[in-house]
Amino acid sequence: MSNNAIHKYFNQKYTKWCINEFLKECDEELFQVKIDIYLKSLQNVVEICKGKQREKAQQLLDRYKNPFSRATKPVLGHRQSFRFTARSQSSENVGAESFAKDTYPQAEIYEL
Repeated sequence: MSNNAIHKYFNQKYTKWCINEFLKECDEELFQVKIDIYLKSLQNVVEICKGKQREKAQQLLDRYKNPFSRATKPVLGHRQSFRFTARSQSSENVGAESFAKDTYPQAEIYEL
């Protein structure tokens, strides 16, 4: 891949760009090579393109560079004490998924 090249994945509509889908579609075998191509492509989109494509590429670059910034700011910004209590199974907010949905309503929750 040349220095100014943009991977073919980024030919699709910018609203569908996602690192997970890029990793699935990229033909390279080594993970680090895939990540390098992803980052170089995003940097090239930022430098070459304009408008919404450029904004989305910059957003994805920022998200990659600071993966924990959104998740830790609410915790680091305030002194919080955490207290864990046992709840019955009939409780409405049982489990980590419910906690995550209540705490970060815009976040996507992935199962491991």
